[in-house]
Amino acid sequence: MPKKDGMDKKAPALNESGILNAEESAGALIEKKISCIISSDLTRARETGEIISKKVNMPLHFNELLRERNVGELSGLTVKEIMEKHPEIKFPDYDFGLDLKGLEKWSSFTERIIEGFHEILDAYNGDIVIVTHGGVIQVIKHHLGVGQIDQVVPNGSILQIMETSKDFRIIQS
Repeated sequence: MPKKDGMDKKAPALNESGILNAEESAGALIEKKISCIISSDLTRARETGEIISKKVNMPLHFNELLRERNVGELSGLTVKEIMEKHPEIKFPDYDFGLDLKGLEKWSSFTERIIEGFHEILDAYNGDIVIVTHGGVIQVIKHHLGVGQIDQVVPNGSILQIMETSKDFRIIQS
């Protein structure tokens, strides 16, 4: 299990736009028959989950496996700041070609996300709302064979996945 140390210290709370995105997502879910809401426990996802939970009148559960990747000392920096501090970073090397303090290796991150996704599916029945981060959603979509890792996931977006008898399919993205 990844440690939270350093992961969320620099993460700001939801701004006005984030709150609006969360409220719009909650509005889109209000008529759905939701059985549970599970969220990453990191700041912005937690706050988004709380807004959704309140609006749809459903308890909120937290799962640490849904946390965004811990990028160690790069946490809280913009891409521009990262490139200024570490011009030697190689993209698309997801481990950045560096040995950075606190960096969660890409393979560990993807394994954690897939484990968490299947843990949730095994533990809960019905329509589940998962509130998490862009990188986590990218990994889940890629795992299901419907997305590229480098695709941007818009804030407040809803990814609807349907479980069939054989597999999963995306019905809204």
